[in-house]
Amino acid sequence: MQIARTAAAVIITAALSSSAFAQGGPSREELNMAAESPAFRAVADRFIAAAVAGDAATLEQMLSPAIVARAGKETLAKVLGGQVIPFFAGQKETGRSVTVANTADASGNLGFAYYMYSVTRTGEQKPFVIYVVDENGRKTVGNIVVNEFVQGRHQ
Repeated sequence: MQIARTAAAVIITAALSSSAFAQGGPSREELNMAAESPAFRAVADRFIAAAVAGDAATLEQMLSPAIVARAGKETLAKVLGGQVIPFFAGQKETGRSVTVANTADASGNLGFAYYMYSVTRTGEQKPFVIYVVDENGRKTVGNIVVNEFVQGRHQ
């Protein structure tokens, strides 16, 4: 039995130190990004709280300047007021199920996509995705998609 454990430990150690494992594992950049995830999630949570409160001015300030330039302030104000704020109205809490994925916006800014649910006071779970990117050292919301279930991401 001891020989079997020792042999298994040697095999696992060899596998972990092999170049094949190192090449298939996460890059240093990916590991650094993962360590930064809580700061990005905090931005997502602040955006959600502002949407629940109906605070369009705060939502607009949190948006990526690149997305504002591409879509236009008026268009985004209509989306926030006509889709995002109504979606979060009546939210009791954010659901416990969250899937996190690395993302990049059209300008190449890196960040995270959070696949989440808004839970209403009646218990209904409504899916949404919020994309938070680092844009010139500032964490911004690059996109939010409400009422869209993404197979394989929303759990």
